[in-house]
Order: sequence, then C-alpha cells, then structure tokens
Amino acid sequence: MALTELQTKNAKPKERRYQIPDGDCLYLEVGKNGNKSWRMRYFKDNKETTLTLGKYPAVTLKEARTMRNDVKKRVAIHRT
Repeated sequence: MALTELQTKNAKPKERRYQIPDGDCLYLEVGKNGNKSWRMRYFKDNKETTLTLGKYPAVTLKEARTMRNDVKKRVAIHRT
C-alpha cells in the first residue's frame, strides 16, 4: 500500500530504525532520533544496491517517487 504525505509526516521514531514501504522499491527509513530518509533498493550487476534519495521533508513524497522512477529508467537503460 502506498504511503500518504500525512503518514510520512506522522512517522515517529522507535527504539530501532525502521522502514515504511511505499512500493516499487521505495521506502521511508525512520531513525531512532527521528530523522527520515527516502531510500530505494534496486539490482545492479546482479547485486542488490540501496540508494538514498534524500531526507524528508527536504525531499517530498512526490519528489522521491519521481527520483525513484528516474533511477529505474537509468538502470533499465544500462541493462540493454
């Protein structure tokens, strides 16, 4: 299920960092100190790679999704 801007804003820190999936490889990572970062997983050269797209709220949910789509296009181009 995709995240909403309100869910992103209201994500609270826990004892350990945790991830909230948005879908299609994108997720919000919430640190113990309350920092929130957009990250995505993708495969490059048959290895899983994690890319940090930026910190919330400097990078909005909409911007993170756009960046994710751009990265996925670039990765697909390099596979061919």
